[in-house]
Order: sequence, then structure tokens, then C-alpha cells
Amino acid sequence: MKPPYRADQVGSLLRPAELAEARKQWKQGALSADKLKAIEDRAIREAVAKQEAIGLRAVTDGEFRRDWWHLDFLGQLGGVTTKVGNALSQDEQWRKLELIVETAREVWGGA
Repeated sequence: MKPPYRADQVGSLLRPAELAEARKQWKQGALSADKLKAIEDRAIREAVAKQEAIGLRAVTDGEFRRDWWHLDFLGQLGGVTTKVGNALSQDEQWRKLELIVETAREVWGGA
């Protein structure tokens, strides 16, 4: 049955519990990157199958391989490195991000 509205899926889906736990173990060094990838692959296949089953013509991988969107983005910028480390509070993350933005403005100019 065709719904009476249009909806598109764009971006992140909630991670299945198995994938969330696997990412946690990988960050702690208790799971290899290859095993994490296998779990991600399975979760992505299942997410795509669910989207196709409900008739979506465009599907997403759920962004299951991403960590934090802003860190993934920042890691692609020249001169910026990210590292896995101790979890920061939300306030600490914002302070670090503000420092990064301030530094980028100094280096590249701009307001």
C-alpha cells in the first residue's frame, strides 16, 4: 500500500545492540577491526533489507561505520588528527570543538 505522504530516509539509523556492543569492544581493544567490520556488514545488510522491504527506493547504510559525524568530518581535513581516547563529557567535547574552530580561523582566516 502506498502511504499518503512522501518520506525519504537520509542518514543515520539507530545501531542494533550487537553493533553498539561490538564498537564498544573494538574501542577497548577487545575486538579486532576485521570482526567489527563483519558485524557492521551484517547490520548494514539487515538495515538495507528492512528499508527495501517497506518500499524505499533510496536506502542508507545507516552510517553504521561512522563514529561521531563531526570527528569523521574533522579527520578528513588536512592538518587535523583525531584519536581514540578517554570519553569526554558533552561540555568537554564542545570546548575542544570551539578550540579547533578558533585555531582553524587563525590558520585559514575568516570570521
